[in-house]
Amino acid sequence: MSQKLKLFDYFKIPKKYKTEINRKNKFVLRVLFFIALGFGLSLFIVSLLTHRESIVVGYYASYMILGAVGLLLTLIKVPNVVLQAIVLCFIEYIFTYMLGRTSVENTVITFFAFLFIYIMVMHINPFMFVAILLAYFALIPVLIKINIITTLTDKTVTFIGNLIMIILINIYLAFWKSRHFINEINRDMTLAEETEKTDLLLHNIFPQKVINQLKENGKSLPENYENVTVLFADIVDFTKTSNSLDPKIVIDELNDIFTEFDKITEKNFCMRIKTVGDAYLAVCGLPDKNEKHAEQLILCAREYISFLVHRNQTAPIKWNIRIGIDSGNAIAGIIGLKKYVYDILGSTVDTAVKMEQSCAPMRIAVSQKTYELIKDILTSKEKEGIDLINPTNEA
Repeated sequence: MSQKLKLFDYFKIPKKYKTEINRKNKFVLRVLFFIALGFGLSLFIVSLLTHRESIVVGYYASYMILGAVGLLLTLIKVPNVVLQAIVLCFIEYIFTYMLGRTSVENTVITFFAFLFIYIMVMHINPFMFVAILLAYFALIPVLIKINIITTLTDKTVTFIGNLIMIILINIYLAFWKSRHFINEINRDMTLAEETEKTDLLLHNIFPQKVINQLKENGKSLPENYENVTVLFADIVDFTKTSNSLDPKIVIDELNDIFTEFDKITEKNFCMRIKTVGDAYLAVCGLPDKNEKHAEQLILCAREYISFLVHRNQTAPIKWNIRIGIDSGNAIAGIIGLKKYVYDILGSTVDTAVKMEQSCAPMRIAVSQKTYELIKDILTSKEKEGIDLINPTNEA
């Protein structure tokens, strides 16, 4: 949505946009200086060969000097505002030269044409443009007095009128171009904000790899992952307890618990797949491979329990959880066309659920597969609270 523009909005342009403006302007300035150098050099040589008067030779030499100096300054990274000021001053020099040697009408038309082109191809700071323009025109009486400008005699009134008109038109053009450009920036910023919100929403639903696939191909194919660990956690007696609570309290409690679980999960390079009521499903090892998938998810499980133990010390409502973990392969992908979700399927998920159902409150039940992966990694203290359960016997 376009914002209402204010006079000094030009100075509020974000740095990243100013950097892009400077990059584009630098390219345009180089082109202008290159054209000036080529034009000046060629006509300077022609003027010498044809024995033109010295004032003409000097005029074309000035183009050549402008182009050479301008190109040199772009190479040594002089600020764009300096380069723009040089071009403006040179346009004014042309105006002065023509004003002293041709009709006022031709001079005004040429001056307007030069400035119009310059404004259209450059994103000029309009305040700098106006300041230089007005400062130069303030010198016009001095130039007349010292006979630099000598053709004003009977056309002074016309000249002054045309001069005022040219000043106003070019000031308007400079601010119009600036405002037009600021409008574009506002649109870009609004679009960027909306894109960022969309990306954040997508990131909360899908892994980054899946988001990239959707953006590039418009779809994401399901994949089979060989080495992952799945965690299934369930709050003990949640349904029974929640029946006696206000619905808002129930949702607030779940939000508080699962928000902290999400932080723990992300911190340990794991990923929450979904919540189903009071159940929490997480995985490690997909979509990005993780050689420590079992260890990382065990750390998550331990931190979940530690968080609840600490929370129960002061919270009016006490909650306990059971956690089941299994390792193996899993299929992951997007399910559904509307209200779609990123989900995981397979025997590893089923086994993790069985582990949870066979687990004591505030304990972690792991399968033989998971235990084999962590038995030589975790210390005896870190293994406290972890129970090895054979899912086949518990089925």
